[in-house]
Amino acid sequence: MSGTIRIEPTVVSVPVVDGDLTVAAVSLGGVPRGAALLLTDSRGIDTDAVDLMNSLAEHGYESLCVDLAAPRGDRTSPPSDEELVRDVEALIACHGQRGWEPEQIGVVGYELGGRAAMLAAERHTLGAVVSVSPSGIEEPLAETAPALADQMPVLRSPWLGMFGGEDSHISPRTLSILGTQVYERSPAYTEVVRYPALSGAFYREHVDYRGRAASFDSWQRVIEWLNLRVVPRPTPLAEAWERRQSG
Repeated sequence: MSGTIRIEPTVVSVPVVDGDLTVAAVSLGGVPRGAALLLTDSRGIDTDAVDLMNSLAEHGYESLCVDLAAPRGDRTSPPSDEELVRDVEALIACHGQRGWEPEQIGVVGYELGGRAAMLAAERHTLGAVVSVSPSGIEEPLAETAPALADQMPVLRSPWLGMFGGEDSHISPRTLSILGTQVYERSPAYTEVVRYPALSGAFYREHVDYRGRAASFDSWQRVIEWLNLRVVPRPTPLAEAWERRQSG
């Protein structure tokens, strides 16, 4: 019998301008290490998402999870960049209500959620941000423009982008420029990882050894990125020591 305890998230509604976000929440007792936002795309808050939330909990992160592509109110078209940013900011505010500072929050997004995560990294100084197979990067960039490099975003949060080598969301040329220019232009550290010969769904491909290896490797990179950059919440003993030293 397995000794692993599975946490079933609580489902809550977070009001935004055009309706309510359906959000799954895993809260931890004691002194969690950090807080995380898990942003998905068109898959709902399914078993895989709950598994990821439990994996985050194993590393000390309480989390909120939302499907950014889910129907909401009267909206029938995909969300705009401004709507994505607004949704992420509402979730950051939810973590703030539990006492989390921006540098104690990590954001992990998949596909459309990966796009939202990257936009959050442009506008906010967060602990860490990860975009897995982000969609919507190619569209705003004019592939034929001579100043393509100048159109690349400047990121304020440490950002890790992971892409399949055969990802239909972004061309090899744009991906190459993205990796170089975002690194050179951003004040925060950034890194781009490419998985050759795999599609944008590399993070959930298990057909052959390459897919299984990429799926395992990408999640390990997510955890390592968060652990290295999200500022841990101090324990009560650490806070008492700091007060004693400053007094």
